Amino acid sequence: MHAYEDTGIEVTEVGDPAELPGAGGGPRPPHVVRVRSTAPDWQACGDLGLVVRPAWVHWVLAAGDGADGMLAGQTRQQRSRTRRAARTLADLAVEVHEPVGAAVFAEWSELYATQVHRMKFGRNLAAIFRKDLLAPDSGVLLLGWRRAGRLVCGCVAEVDPERSALVTRFSAVSPEERAAELPRGMYAALADLAAARGLRWVTAGNDVNFYGAMLRPGLCAFKLRLGFCPVPGDLFGKVPERTLVERVTSLAGLEPPALRFGYRRARAAAATIDDFVAGPDRLDLVSVAPPGRPDAILESLPEHRRLVLAA
Repeated sequence: MHAYEDTGIEVTEVGDPAELPGAGGGPRPPHVVRVRSTAPDWQACGDLGLVVRPAWVHWVLAAGDGADGMLAGQTRQQRSRTRRAARTLADLAVEVHEPVGAAVFAEWSELYATQVHRMKFGRNLAAIFRKDLLAPDSGVLLLGWRRAGRLVCGCVAEVDPERSALVTRFSAVSPEERAAELPRGMYAALADLAAARGLRWVTAGNDVNFYGAMLRPGLCAFKLRLGFCPVPGDLFGKVPERTLVERVTSLAGLEPPALRFGYRRARAAAATIDDFVAGPDRLDLVSVAPPGRPDAILESLPEHRRLVLAA
């Protein structure tokens, strides 16, 4: 998993913060310098521009009020766009496959593979986990929409009874339908489905907690605008717990702003999803951007810790 987490970024490790490079970091600094530390000095981290972060985040939203609750957390403009996407889906034929059959999964997989192919560092994880997803007792479902009999979008989700959550695993939209912003409508439908089943949470899946390399920063901004909250990814059991202490030293070849979610303080062993959603452990957003003119994504983000990397 470690290699996947660092896809698209060059990393150098040091044993002590004193070894961190100065401004510029030499003729060709790595993207990230990490400190091998299990007990970081939180004051020193702030002074040195270090971020202490989980390697993965999982995006969570309370499902009690379904799509209405999701919309309530959005701005007026975002609500309008989400409702428009939901209306588009309402004109299509919806279907739920639970468990997921091989035939419909193969049909959906064509959409997903096409979507992954467009990504710079795309990897078809749905194909890798196919056997697990199709297991009759997996708790996985496929929610799909058809236009004139053709599957145009759909998401693979998993009911997690232990965490009372409907967990999004993968989603895909036909290239011809991208302009309609259908993922907004799909997440609203998932929120309604989670509420109807009495589940507490609906999620938008897990991401590597570094936007600007394998994942584009716009994905982070999108999930924030929808109202989802990032929590450490291991809380949903899909990825291992791993804490990184690092400083971004170069944006060369990355898509700025580089975005990460860091811990505010040492993580308690018993910290829960609630603690990170609305409690004292809520993760802090940190951006790293070059100096110069404002960036549209950067300006769209909520108030957060902004770092400017000297040219």
